[in-house]
Amino acid sequence: MALAMPRPFATKSGSYYLNVRVPNELREVARGRAVTLPIAGDPVTVTISDKVYISLRTKSAREAKDCFQAALGRLAAYWDSLRASVHTLTPIEVKALAGEAYRDAVNKLDADYDFNDRIEAFVTEYRDAPRPGA
Repeated sequence: MALAMPRPFATKSGSYYLNVRVPNELREVARGRAVTLPIAGDPVTVTISDKVYISLRTKSAREAKDCFQAALGRLAAYWDSLRASVHTLTPIEVKALAGEAYRDAVNKLDADYDFNDRIEAFVTEYRDAPRPGA
């Protein structure tokens, strides 16, 4: 017996649609969530029910096939992300990530000369401002 592969289908009007069932093990997790798929070069968000059903926005079989493959690939990646178990970070991992974020922020600020000039001007203005009661 051959396995049925997902493929675009055409309605009576000739428009092509993506109609893919949600894997059984993900139905409860995925139902009601929104996923963004690339449709005809534009990101389109669809809410998941027992299946993902969305227009491919074309009447051309060739365009529908290409668009379907791109959307199906993104959908497969989404299913994989839902299957992945949630990883809880240890305190050491949190500190390591915070350190990386801090280093990146400092490097960006050091390279932003306009920002540094504004800070220097602010400090000079604050230092030179007359003090009340002085």
